[in-house]
Amino acid sequence: MTLGTSGREGRPPIRVSVLLSMQRALRGLVTPGLRAVAVRWDGGSIAGRFLFEHDPGEEDRADVSLAERRVVADFTSEYAVQIAAIWIPRPMALILNEGEEWVYLRKEWTFDELIVEEIVSDFREELKDDYVELWALPWRTRRAFPGVSDERVRELGAVILKALLTDAVMGNLDGNTGRFHPWSVDGFEVAMSAWRALDRDPNMGDIGWIAALPLDD
Repeated sequence: MTLGTSGREGRPPIRVSVLLSMQRALRGLVTPGLRAVAVRWDGGSIAGRFLFEHDPGEEDRADVSLAERRVVADFTSEYAVQIAAIWIPRPMALILNEGEEWVYLRKEWTFDELIVEEIVSDFREELKDDYVELWALPWRTRRAFPGVSDERVRELGAVILKALLTDAVMGNLDGNTGRFHPWSVDGFEVAMSAWRALDRDPNMGDIGWIAALPLDD
């Protein structure tokens, strides 16, 4: 068996195979509006994301479809492959979902985006052991960006919340039992709508809580 293979003689580890396949799939498809490409693999699936700075149009989606077909050709029926075109406008930070790796990353990082990524990472660590109430997002944002406007705090809070909800959910926390009750609606849209309606930073008890997935029984 070749050293460092995934268990089949002569074959590289799956991580290497996936990353090389995605890089080959990108040939001729990197456009000025493409901010980044990320991929994750788990069991029998490969999931990629093409992150555009604009709302992906017909040509963008055709490029993504071509990239998906190229990856499918590399893995035949071994893996279910799905690659999506996602709109992440600037100044929203480019943040990896759980288990993802970058395949392509355009040079554009700003100091603000690096701070936002750090805030998201800190909250994800907290969510491993506890719940996070929504008021903590603007509170943490104001500490990191002193003097910014209420609108800017809300914009940054939306970026942080959207990133967290890739592997978490919004809900209510029962103060008597400590039991978390997830919302049956789009947590991001409901939370941000409630925040805008307040016309100020949310306080304790104003909106809701965030819990990491999977939820405890």
